Amino acid sequence: MEGGVLHSRFIKLGNESGNMEVMGMTSLTEEIGPHPLFNGVLRIVVAGFESEPSATAEGDRVHVNSVGFKANFTGASIERVNQEVVIRLHMQ
Repeated sequence: MEGGVLHSRFIKLGNESGNMEVMGMTSLTEEIGPHPLFNGVLRIVVAGFESEPSATAEGDRVHVNSVGFKANFTGASIERVNQEVVIRLHMQ
């Protein structure tokens, strides 16, 4: 990921599909437009989980929870790749 903004403690993001919150861990956001957050976030990478997050999918609803992290989205899918949990929003 080139560029982006490093968030060393906290970030909360949301849109019409849902929201996510990171507290006490490091995350890196990659922006869509000229402003690093206001124009939208293309990708966020979160590091420093104390334990593997619990990730569930119920139809098109995705829930991921761990100490310091929670995400709930509709119109999404979840995929595990090696040690990564990838949430993809299917924007229309």
